[in-house]
Amino acid sequence: MKKILLAAFVMLALNACTDTKKNDEKNALNEVIKIHDKVMGNDELLMQNKMKLDTLIKSTADTAKKAQMVAISNKLVNADNFMETWMESFDPEQKGKQHE
Repeated sequence: MKKILLAAFVMLALNACTDTKKNDEKNALNEVIKIHDKVMGNDELLMQNKMKLDTLIKSTADTAKKAQMVAISNKLVNADNFMETWMESFDPEQKGKQHE
């Protein structure tokens, strides 16, 4: 009888750990989705401002300012590319992944 109770306790404890991990994973996914939604909400504004920046780059004669604006424009392009790459490889179900 003691062995059955011990086995039942171990099973319950393991199940509780699994539920905690699942809840932690679900909470982490929800945080990722919140951040994603916030960033995507600003994506259109970002692209509008980048187009304005590109127009300024074309019309600016000051080479120092132009260089700064080109550097900022390149950072925006890199950030956009990084986000696209992240979104393409993101798997919300984490198929085949360990809890860790």
